[in-house]
Amino acid sequence: MDGTIYALNKYSGKLLWKVNTENWIISSPAYFEGTIIIGTRDKRILAIDINTGNIKWEIYTLAPIHATPAIYKCNVYIGDLRGNFYSIRAYDGTICWSIKINSPIFSSAAVNDKIVAFGSKYKGLILLNPENGFIIKSNTFRLCNSCFTIVI
Repeated sequence: MDGTIYALNKYSGKLLWKVNTENWIISSPAYFEGTIIIGTRDKRILAIDINTGNIKWEIYTLAPIHATPAIYKCNVYIGDLRGNFYSIRAYDGTICWSIKINSPIFSSAAVNDKIVAFGSKYKGLILLNPENGFIIKSNTFRLCNSCFTIVI
């Protein structure tokens, strides 16, 4: 893990472009209309043009990101390790809303019209309103530890 995002030709394996970060990457990329969006351990969310490797927009967060972005209706939903969760407009990187839940977020979110659901290390399952980030429900599980897979 060298902290570099690589794009390779799917037939030849030839390097097309690369984007360097200052730390290794745990997050997987999400695809949105010719752009990959990824969280990094150097406290950024990057939107990278898949054809050129140019960074379209970037947001600096307050902590490293391990979660893979969830994309729903042109918005990106992602949390960081300080418990900040963001809704970001995928086209231009504008933050629509953010909320601090005071618990590290390792899991990726699941989103539909009515809820954004994700897991956190100490607060368990969190359900938010996708339009404004208001907490719908928080549920701490006795055996909860940091990782969740959520399907809604």
